[in-house]
Amino acid sequence: MSAVEKSSQMLRSELEQIEGRLVDAKGLPKALRTVAASADVRAAWESLEVADRREIIRALAEVHIDPSGRGARQFDPATVRVLWRV
Repeated sequence: MSAVEKSSQMLRSELEQIEGRLVDAKGLPKALRTVAASADVRAAWESLEVADRREIIRALAEVHIDPSGRGARQFDPATVRVLWRV
């Protein structure tokens, strides 16, 4: 086994351990743990109910919608601010 293969195997093992800890993290919504553990995140997200998607978004970010101003009759995407939780 070459040095590159050994390093790659070691990094994969470390990554699996880290992913396992993230999935098991307490306090995270069940839906978020399910999506994080999925091999196909997009498919897992699309299979969720709207309520579960909202729960995940609340866990990951704060979404603020600023007032559009007087007389505004259409939605303005510039009024939306997303603050990611660290």
